[in-house]
Amino acid sequence: MVLKILINFYFQYEKKQIQFASNLYGAQIYKYLNKKNKYKYKPEIICQYNLTKSGVDLADMEIQNYKTQRRTKKWWKAVIFYILDVTLKNLSIIYFSS
Repeated sequence: MVLKILINFYFQYEKKQIQFASNLYGAQIYKYLNKKNKYKYKPEIICQYNLTKSGVDLADMEIQNYKTQRRTKKWWKAVIFYILDVTLKNLSIIYFSS
């Protein structure tokens, strides 16, 4: 049995402090070269997020093209419209993949 430990990680990023909670990634710091050819340091959790975030951003961008959401004062209606949007996007992925 593998025991995963929740790690709270505080990181001083630029001029503000950021807090992360993860039970998958450790508190390792990675050195990387930025666009200005200067070395910067990032924790492992940020590096992994930056590598894998493109799918979520792409899906959100495609949902915005054909969204069913309307302005409403009821919070539950907004949630239902969002669930409908995500469901339609997932159905289109399944339809076009087969």
